Amino acid sequence: MANSEPTVFKNVCPLDCPDTCSMRVTVQDGVAIDLRGDAEHAFTRGFLCRKMARCLDRVYSPDRLMFPMKRVGVKGAGKFERISWDTDQP
Repeated sequence: MANSEPTVFKNVCPLDCPDTCSMRVTVQDGVAIDLRGDAEHAFTRGFLCRKMARCLDRVYSPDRLMFPMKRVGVKGAGKFERISWDTDQP
């Protein structure tokens, strides 16, 4: 249940591309709910690459890693354990 009105913020893409695409991010109750290219941007005119167009799917994915992990099995086995943010691991 939303408590506040959606607010649109101008932003730029965090990826290191030469275009530096301008974006409009709609946020409601502290959660980004929509991400679009900024049609007023002189170079990209509202275009977002595939990586950024799906950014919110990755950010809010239930499969997203939320804690640092350490490999505990052989490389490629997919076995990890959660470690502390303060752990000094190579």
